[in-house]
Amino acid sequence: MTRWKCGNELQQFDQQVYGALPNIPDSGRIVAKLTSIYAWRADLRQPRRAIPADIRGEWDGTALQVSELFGTWISHAQRQIGAEIPMEKAVRGEWERPDISEPITVALVELIDLAASIYKDGLLNPMRGANGMIESGERRWLAYHLLSLFSGKDYTKIPTIEKSEVDVWAQAAENGSRTPLNAIGMARQIALLIMAMYEGDAGVKFDRFETLVLPGGSDRAFYAQVANGDIYRIKRGLGERVLNVTGLKTMERVRQFRALLSIPDMLWVKADVQGWSERQIRDYVDNTKANNPGVTQLHTVTGVTVSTDEPATVEGKAIPETERVRGVSGLYVDRPKPTSPPTGQASPPAPLRAERGEKQTAMVRAAYDEDFDDAEFDDEDEYMEPPQRITESTVAFARTWDAEGHKIAPVLELMRSLTDNREVKMRITELLTLAPSDVVRLLEGTRAGWWNQYIQESIALVEPVFREQIFNALNAYVAYIKQEGDYLSERYDRE
Repeated sequence: MTRWKCGNELQQFDQQVYGALPNIPDSGRIVAKLTSIYAWRADLRQPRRAIPADIRGEWDGTALQVSELFGTWISHAQRQIGAEIPMEKAVRGEWERPDISEPITVALVELIDLAASIYKDGLLNPMRGANGMIESGERRWLAYHLLSLFSGKDYTKIPTIEKSEVDVWAQAAENGSRTPLNAIGMARQIALLIMAMYEGDAGVKFDRFETLVLPGGSDRAFYAQVANGDIYRIKRGLGERVLNVTGLKTMERVRQFRALLSIPDMLWVKADVQGWSERQIRDYVDNTKANNPGVTQLHTVTGVTVSTDEPATVEGKAIPETERVRGVSGLYVDRPKPTSPPTGQASPPAPLRAERGEKQTAMVRAAYDEDFDDAEFDDEDEYMEPPQRITESTVAFARTWDAEGHKIAPVLELMRSLTDNREVKMRITELLTLAPSDVVRLLEGTRAGWWNQYIQESIALVEPVFREQIFNALNAYVAYIKQEGDYLSERYDRE
């Protein structure tokens, strides 16, 4: 008896018995395959951010730091909840989630819910990516990391559809089909689509994300490469496609979101983290310009001029020029520019100053190199920023503060709607969105004396306006009720 083996011999036997199969064309069906979660990295250019900025920090998108990120994230959430999160139960769906509203904690709980859904039903929609870069499915990838860390089962392989290259149009279409992007996310999305239109054109070369965006810094400069609509117009025939993938209704809306590419970096970061709408950003910028055409920074103080033409002043005294430097903790802070060398020390010659600059750059680049020895820079201490605290939260005070159960945010929103004074509108927007990170910035460096002044001026500016406005609104409302009551009384008397 002939012994048939597996593989080719078995196929030959099959053909002898049943005949050869005809040539069947490829169906074109794309099949997902299991890949290691550690083989992928997040696309830092991606308009939708799966990890809140306060947690993301200087993350480079690789899998190596994900467990550390989750440690920070979970600790933050447990402080907000006031109790330990039983992660092993939570990722298996055996956890009764608390009633929470703090945005960073909500984002973690929603990711835990996704992990629990995958644990129960499996992954219904594979991740997509190319050359180790995730095109879509970053939250699914993070959920697999959670399951790998806490479920007790092997979740180190994720179903993935691998492509030849990341397609920003496909990425935009998926973003458009899910929870809407916030205004800054939409501005990023439009910028990426315009870049894709011009990539490969003769004489056009865009800088890489890593070239323009420092770890933990604002990413606006990367997308702002196409902020100029006169140079980078949306190409003929592609406008409709942009509307389709973004879900926007008109090209005017595209232009409005694109205009956000030119706002100040601090406003860009704040509006992104707090989810401002495009209209909120536009109104704030308009009110700021109306109040002071030279303003270039967010959270200015009344009477303080920050202009591109003249030195900033407080009560007639010039504020020293500042420079943005990177502290040893990785945070960027503003400090006064040195006007003279430290006492008893001569100014170093130009070559040495250049060498010092090169050394500091090298330290930044080697931040994650454990073998890097910076002992040779001990003589630089007077030029280095002292260690900084962990980045303060960017979540607005108004989102978490209440007095005896009365939320302040609706009160401030009402006050803003009652006035036509642009300066007051701007100040109320600042009070609505003020966060711990803003307070730290106000207390730093040359702004050290501004905080008390800011609070006092806010009260002085807002109180008289709204004492009158709210009183007038209440009077008008009571008068309206009286008028309606008189009308109804007269009508019933006649009947």
